[in-house]
Amino acid sequence: MVKKAEGHLATDLLGRTVYNGTSEESEAIGDVNDFTVGPEGQIQAIVIGVGGFLGLGEKNVAIEYGLVKFEDRSDSEVLVVETTAEKLDALEPFEEAAYRPVPADESVNETRPATAEDLNNAPVEKAPEELIDSEADRNVTPAN
Repeated sequence: MVKKAEGHLATDLLGRTVYNGTSEESEAIGDVNDFTVGPEGQIQAIVIGVGGFLGLGEKNVAIEYGLVKFEDRSDSEVLVVETTAEKLDALEPFEEAAYRPVPADESVNETRPATAEDLNNAPVEKAPEELIDSEADRNVTPAN
C-alpha cells in the first residue's frame, strides 16, 4: 500500500493507541483524544488519555506534537512517544477549558504541552518493591 500524500488525517489519528516503542513487545501508554492547534494553524500538542480502564478514570495530558513519531511496525504505522505510561500519568492534567471562551471572572488554569524535559523529570511514584532501600530492609522477619 502507498500513500499519495504526506501527513495524516486527524480523523485517522483520534482514538489511536500511543506506544512507547516499535517492537512487538512495546507497551500501549495511552490513546489520542485531541490536538491543540496554534494561531498559525500548526498542531502544537497532542492530547493523550492515560490511566483508567475502559474510559473510566482516564486523565488527559498534553505533550508537544514534535515528541510523537510515526513508525512502521509489522504491517502498520504506529504512534510512538519515548516515555512510560507512569511518566505521562505524572504530568499535570490537560485544561481543556483554557481553549474555550469563558467569562472573564471564571478561574481557568493556563495550560501548556509537556516538553521532553518535562517527561524526563516527571515525578513517578515508586512501586512498593522499589521503596525498600537496604538489604537489611529486605530481610525483616514478619511479626507473629
